[in-house]
Amino acid sequence: MLLYGFIFFLVIAAFLSFENWRRGIFFLIFIAAVQDPLRKMIPGAPGYLALSIMPVWFAMVFKSISFISSYMKNFTIHFSRLSGSVKLFIISLVPASLISATYGPGSWQITIIGLLSYSSLLLGILLGYVQLKDDSNGIRQILVFYCIVTAVMLIGTPLEYLGIYKGWRALGTSALGMLWIRTTDYGFWVKMFSGFYRSPDVMGWHSVTLTMFSVLLAFQSRGGQRFLWIVFSGWGLVGGMLCGRRKMLYMLPLFGFVLTWLFWRVQSNRFQFKKILVILLFAVSAGYGLYQMVGPTSDVETYYFNDVTNDSFERFKQHGFLALVETYRQSGFFGEGLGTATQGVQHLQVARPRTWQEGGLSRVLVELGVPGFLCFILFGLALIKSLWVLITRKLDKNSKGFVLLGGLFAVMCGNSVAFVVSGQIYGDPFIIIFVSFISGLILSGARMVNENESGYDLNPVKNSGSLEIPISR
Repeated sequence: MLLYGFIFFLVIAAFLSFENWRRGIFFLIFIAAVQDPLRKMIPGAPGYLALSIMPVWFAMVFKSISFISSYMKNFTIHFSRLSGSVKLFIISLVPASLISATYGPGSWQITIIGLLSYSSLLLGILLGYVQLKDDSNGIRQILVFYCIVTAVMLIGTPLEYLGIYKGWRALGTSALGMLWIRTTDYGFWVKMFSGFYRSPDVMGWHSVTLTMFSVLLAFQSRGGQRFLWIVFSGWGLVGGMLCGRRKMLYMLPLFGFVLTWLFWRVQSNRFQFKKILVILLFAVSAGYGLYQMVGPTSDVETYYFNDVTNDSFERFKQHGFLALVETYRQSGFFGEGLGTATQGVQHLQVARPRTWQEGGLSRVLVELGVPGFLCFILFGLALIKSLWVLITRKLDKNSKGFVLLGGLFAVMCGNSVAFVVSGQIYGDPFIIIFVSFISGLILSGARMVNENESGYDLNPVKNSGSLEIPISR
């Protein structure tokens, strides 16, 4: 009954998203949150429910195709190098697709999964670029909705940690037949908690993202609302501590550094700089206080904070350069084929090569080979440069939009670190779509025509049959 009810909800959500594709992002956030506990409570915990967002995603894409096509010329004008790198990257997927589709009967399924993953990355950017219409609170509404949903879902983490409702299938990973532990160099092991989510990695990513988004919302709020968002940011830190995945917390230092640097050097506003420092300090304090209320353990603290610098560099070396060298040695110039290292292919009963890559760059290399890897690097560098130039040179530094768009850029910088260390988490359909969608939201700043007391007007201005998009006042 639970399964049928969930499927019925997915049908309704897909229909409503097809009717108005812009509301689809809210359905994606909600479905991504509830799909894991529902899956664990359904007999057999069917793995295909990890793809529950796809009906809504397909509805959004099909409905918005004509709208996206009308903005492609606009996108190309503003981001010509990025557009060129995207085309090269798409071409590089062709040989990788041919390789993975020829392993044997049914191996085309591997190719399809790989195509879905990489196409979602590109389409997410485009949908984010055109998401905002004339709603001045568009970005804020998305962040607020995400934070509220995630904060509620994170209740399951301390429940599992404290042993409350022990035996409830929705908590932890026992319903999936898994027990997550982390061995350390200090002679003990740390149990990793996932709460309502299907794995500690997924829970940790959502926790840290909640913290980063809440900091941005606290910066733009006042009074009681600011206090509420600071509490939310601390609540996310508690989940980040209990997940047992230090690589997820790696995102936060870079996020904080980029955010403060933007206010110190780019905006040159000392008051804003001091303000963000105070908010970050209160967020950490809130996280520490909430963690103490939940109940600290010395093993967790030792794992997180002892020798963290050396361990961080070691993990970057292992999953970065060394993993690339070994991947090339094993898989050769053309790699193993599209989708062979994508999350979910392990459930397919088809012939395929066994892969071990954990880092994001080595995953790209084993799937796409050297040509595709180089095209991916070009695409990544072009995207970063486009975001950087837009934030630091094109946007009005005194505008309200600068705070949110600059803050989302800091979020993207944090995710870049996590991708190098652990690309597996970005095999999750929602996470890859949402991260690329955020990139598109930032790029949509190029469509900003003016800002006033009520917010942004992000509609392009028509002028003699062409599009004129002033970027700043």
